[in-house]
Amino acid sequence: MQRLRGRPAAPINWDRLALIGAIVIGVVFSIAYARGDVIRPYDLDCYWTATDFGNLYADDWLDPAYCYVYPPVMAQLLYPFHVLPYAVVTTGWILLCFASLWVCLREWTLLAIALGFVAIAIPALNVLGAGLGAVLLGNITMPMAAAIVLAMRPSPAWSPAWYAVPILTKLTAGVGLLWFLFRREWRPFAIGVGVTAAVALVSFVISPAAWIEWVDFNIKNYGGPPRAPVIGGFPLRVIAGVVIVAWGARTNRRWPVAIAAGIALPALYGLASGVSVALAAYGIWRHGRRSANSTRTESIPQPLPVG
Repeated sequence: MQRLRGRPAAPINWDRLALIGAIVIGVVFSIAYARGDVIRPYDLDCYWTATDFGNLYADDWLDPAYCYVYPPVMAQLLYPFHVLPYAVVTTGWILLCFASLWVCLREWTLLAIALGFVAIAIPALNVLGAGLGAVLLGNITMPMAAAIVLAMRPSPAWSPAWYAVPILTKLTAGVGLLWFLFRREWRPFAIGVGVTAAVALVSFVISPAAWIEWVDFNIKNYGGPPRAPVIGGFPLRVIAGVVIVAWGARTNRRWPVAIAAGIALPALYGLASGVSVALAAYGIWRHGRRSANSTRTESIPQPLPVG
């Protein structure tokens, strides 16, 4: 009689567990926002209240009555959702932000969230809050970072179209699109530029006054005092970002584009702000590794059938 043996336990799928955990935490915070147990996500409020497309921007960006500073596209995309209760919109947006954090960090997402809570408890360690802080504010940072991860995937061919998200929100955070230009990969570069231009054109046709006002807003406020201390001069950071992207392109590394995006942010409010975007580097590296492993596996000769 053979000795019965139990079946070996299946390994823990940390990637799936991280996604489920992030969504659950997102639901908990969404309920807390709806109940008023925590302060409403300030940045989402800024996007949500940007509804007057004839007067979307302040003359002085320090004016507390205005807080929307991005191109009109995001405000236009959110506008139709005003038919829904704000609590529903908040839930959807916060879940999108948590899911975006997962796209960047995958199996490490729950660790990043845990470190974020440490940063909340100990403000001196605020850099540990990179990721979670942006999520709880409802900032576009994490969806933008996730878009960079998706844009740098080796496939499908239209992946660079995702660069429309960083370019049409935080503009210079889309510096990674130059990776394809430096490598003379004209098709993906053209896809990224073409989709971005098409979205911007449609947006302009819908509300040309808002775009004109946005350009005027940036001209008037460039070089003015920031709302909070900013790290480094903006032109120098953009140049540094371009150099990093060029190095990544020359050495066939995709992940540095996320570092470049974090450095080239228009307003780099502390290290945590840039690091939140730079978290996308892991997601890009992970996609590249899995793609390489898949290609390597497919290249291994398969045994011929017998008989």
